Amino acid sequence: VRSNGKGIYAALNSAIMSMNFSYYIVSGVDDRIFLVSIFEILNKTNKFDILAFSAMIGDRITVPRGGSVSRFGQFCLISSHAIGTIYNKKLHDTFGMYDTGLKIAADQEFNIKLILAREKLKLLEYRSILSGRFGTYGVSSRRRVLSAFELSQVLFKHRVLNFRSIFLIVRCLL
Repeated sequence: VRSNGKGIYAALNSAIMSMNFSYYIVSGVDDRIFLVSIFEILNKTNKFDILAFSAMIGDRITVPRGGSVSRFGQFCLISSHAIGTIYNKKLHDTFGMYDTGLKIAADQEFNIKLILAREKLKLLEYRSILSGRFGTYGVSSRRRVLSAFELSQVLFKHRVLNFRSIFLIVRCLL
């Protein structure tokens, strides 16, 4: 899917709006999805809003952490937006599409909206299933200052920015 120079989130929004499926997973060009693991779960699973898996980022395995959004950001709900999570397309009817005004953190904003409403969502976690490997050569991994800046904007906008959030933002810079 192309965005005609409008950015990754415009392309993602276009793909979501035009797809004929109920669920989607995001993958960047440098990501690898372990399809056997995912299909095994999808064949056993009924309707859900979010299906969260473990994912490899670099050389470490990440899992949905639980806890507060101000402390862990989107990672309290998911392990990774790309390759670590399958979303129900209908979530966008309630929570909107990805914000094309953000270059890096629109996925984090979408996930924070979901976290703030998580008691209304059907979340299934499969921490023991590794869904794939997140590539660390993309824009969000290389442009750390922009990542930290946009994350702080998103946390502030949704009123979850506090002292604990500073550690999350600083972690973007490391």
